[in-house]
Amino acid sequence: MAAYLCADLHIAHESIHIYRGYESVAQHDEFVCDNWADTVRSNKRDTTYILGDVAFSEAGWLKVDSLPGRKVVILGNHCTEKVSAGFIAGLKTVNSVHSMYGYKHGIIMTHAPLHPEHLRGKRNLHGHLHGHLVRDRRYFNCSLEQINMRPIHMDEVYEEFERRRSIAYVKAKLGWRAAYRAITQ
Repeated sequence: MAAYLCADLHIAHESIHIYRGYESVAQHDEFVCDNWADTVRSNKRDTTYILGDVAFSEAGWLKVDSLPGRKVVILGNHCTEKVSAGFIAGLKTVNSVHSMYGYKHGIIMTHAPLHPEHLRGKRNLHGHLHGHLVRDRRYFNCSLEQINMRPIHMDEVYEEFERRRSIAYVKAKLGWRAAYRAITQ
């Protein structure tokens, strides 16, 4: 059983294709869904944690529901604008729906990044920021723009956090302020 992560799919969103460089909503959605299907292959054993802003219509949610694997959904700021949380929870491959999810090994999954004071020694996997990063080694942005437009395997996230134990790596990846913050935490 493998675990994957992603955020900000924006399936059936009327303008995300413009920001991401696609000709149409259909082209964007097809690309995102094809990347998912190429990455998450098992229908029953793999679980993908989707950290918000999944789809913008019932048809979009049904498209996500048809993708391989089970899903744990952490609701984002756009998830229930046009679709109810009850509809989302009723989808056949959605195992559960949360506002925040505590994962093992000191990880908290949210849509938007938590305030640093709320981390309390934990790490935060999040989305919401798309192309931007929180310059702090305790945060990992799972927005599609940050993870090559496809779900990322949880092992890759753990490997990245392991690399971030090096202050030199943090400085190179996130900047000197993040390295200073890492030293003083």
